[in-house]
Amino acid sequence: DKYTTGQVNKQRAYVKYYERRAAEKGIDLGQSNNPKDDETGGGSANSSDGADGKRKRYMDYKKKYDTVDNPNLTAADHYKLAGDLEGSEFADDPVFADDVRGLMFRHYQKGDEKANADAKAGIDVFKAITENPRRATDDQLKEGLQKLSEIGKDRFGNWRPNASEYTFKLQGELDKRESNRK
Repeated sequence: DKYTTGQVNKQRAYVKYYERRAAEKGIDLGQSNNPKDDETGGGSANSSDGADGKRKRYMDYKKKYDTVDNPNLTAADHYKLAGDLEGSEFADDPVFADDVRGLMFRHYQKGDEKANADAKAGIDVFKAITENPRRATDDQLKEGLQKLSEIGKDRFGNWRPNASEYTFKLQGELDKRESNRK
């Protein structure tokens, strides 16, 4: 897709020229020099070794990872798929790298959306406690702080909405109670 038909034909002409020269000098390139063998699948050339073979392998690979819109995937699933894409053989390939990075970004983005939605539901549980912390026991406040420390930040370490505020209020109430006990 990146090259015009003329550019492709020119490169194929170069390949054929050097294949002929190698054959004249008796150099075995490990593939058939007979075009009829290539068309019928004969010869020793492996179809996955050429550009078309690599493109086919990539398309099969992409089908496996093009699951961004699958509603059954969790945030962790999306992060795992994105990590697999990042470490794949195609991630550094000049032909496929942009496509791989785009798919990887979409998985990270969808994973972040799901993780933020799940965390929001967990963070909102502590809204009632922070609005009236006197009704909560010390253990409930400590449990809230523990839970907020687990879900309050995204994968980059940034605070999610309300998490830092609720953490601050819960810790403030615990500190106030501790100072009153002294």
